[in-house]
Amino acid sequence: HNGNLIGPRGSMRRRRQGVFRGNKAHSSLYGEGIHISNFEQFYSENPPPKFEDMSAYRNYGHGIYVQNTHNAKFFGGHTSDNQWGLTFRYSDKLEVQDYIITGSTRIFKDHTESRRMKLCGNSGWSHLGISMFLIQWRHHSYRDPSGGLTMKNVNITDFDKEKTWYNCMETAPISFDSASNSDSIYKSFDFTTSFENVNIDDIRGVVANGCKAEGWNFKDVVINEVPDLHGSGGAWVSNDDRMKGVLGSGSCYEIPGCMAYCPGLCLRRITLEVEQFGTENWKLKVTNLHSGDVSMIPGVLKNINEHWFSDPYAARRFSAYLPSGDFTAEFIDEGGAVVWPVFVEERWEEAVECAGSAKPGDVTFVKPPRDCGELVRNGQFTTLNSTEPYIHTMYK
Repeated sequence: HNGNLIGPRGSMRRRRQGVFRGNKAHSSLYGEGIHISNFEQFYSENPPPKFEDMSAYRNYGHGIYVQNTHNAKFFGGHTSDNQWGLTFRYSDKLEVQDYIITGSTRIFKDHTESRRMKLCGNSGWSHLGISMFLIQWRHHSYRDPSGGLTMKNVNITDFDKEKTWYNCMETAPISFDSASNSDSIYKSFDFTTSFENVNIDDIRGVVANGCKAEGWNFKDVVINEVPDLHGSGGAWVSNDDRMKGVLGSGSCYEIPGCMAYCPGLCLRRITLEVEQFGTENWKLKVTNLHSGDVSMIPGVLKNINEHWFSDPYAARRFSAYLPSGDFTAEFIDEGGAVVWPVFVEERWEEAVECAGSAKPGDVTFVKPPRDCGELVRNGQFTTLNSTEPYIHTMYK
């Protein structure tokens, strides 16, 4: 009636969990069919937990709901006629393989047509195949896997009945969890995602609801497609110039859902972190040295709590997704001049599943001459007789 809860016992971060096999849930009236919670195996050397041959069908809410789970594998499963098929919330480094995720079937729709308890009984609900995060879910541990989502041999169908069968707010094969939309995080996609032999059947041509992400100011979504027997692979990206510009005209074509598809490309993220003060209106200009194509990328910053003294240490981030090649990167201020911040921290995404992505050394930084007399902010405070030119970092 209320579904099945699967969770570890004892020390959940260290206890060996093994394999959970053959769990099934159907006809749950409230909540979730199968609820998996609190598997955080990255704190131990034990192998990740595996969930095999799970089925969830005709549940009023979630089919399979996964929360606060890190480094887990889902092998062989089937969901059908649930409000949400697979939901991953506050979870990271997930692998889904050999799954069939079906939305609404005709037989279930006809059976519930005259009933109150049917899919999208509330017009504010979504009908989704997979609901995933937009950001890595960090626990501030050096062992945090931060691996995003990998899917292989997955079929997602029948999530295209928006306004046709049901009065749903949203129907999509793949969409994004609202818990990603927090002002306390960086509004930049870094949930490394790759597909291999993933079939999405949608009469509208929708793969992922990038419009939802864009509405939350995430305009840099990337899903890499690993080459397989059916094609040479590519990448789905947010349909935004910051993503497509450096790739060149004609490299990507627009698809429904505020996304674009870039055939034959494999993209990897480089992130540059700089100090937040004095960089408010800067952009990162990334240039393809072979074609001359350019992306202008704005920085993002957390909506920090001004009452905490550590807030000045929050860095501003500039992220670019690049294929293999030769590129330059330079910071441009609001007046169009080339500038350089007090510091730059360069970070690369872990190697992605596909081949042909950028790597450290592919990007050359353009640095103008700079006077580092102000390397220490407010460093001359002992000789000042006023509060200027302090840059205020409290109650800003």
